[in-house]
Amino acid sequence: MYLIEIATRFQDVTNLALGANYAADDLFDQNPSLKLATAIVNRNESLSDDVKGHGHTYEFHHETPSDSEPSTVEEKLYADDISYLDDGEDNV
Repeated sequence: MYLIEIATRFQDVTNLALGANYAADDLFDQNPSLKLATAIVNRNESLSDDVKGHGHTYEFHHETPSDSEPSTVEEKLYADDISYLDDGEDNV
């Protein structure tokens, strides 16, 4: 009977955490790290900020015969990153 009570309590707390119903149990005030939905939202916002700030790395443009050599360090790094695509093998 004791293990069933523990499992039931765990299930109740988990359901409250996933539903962001933190006011229903004082446990969330005592342990803010149990606020799962809030943690997920905060991490999603952090990821969004990271992608917005650092997600754009390379500039792409159409090459003309006169600019076939990479002109910037960024373009040279990109050319090095994709050089394996030019070896004629199937690298998928």
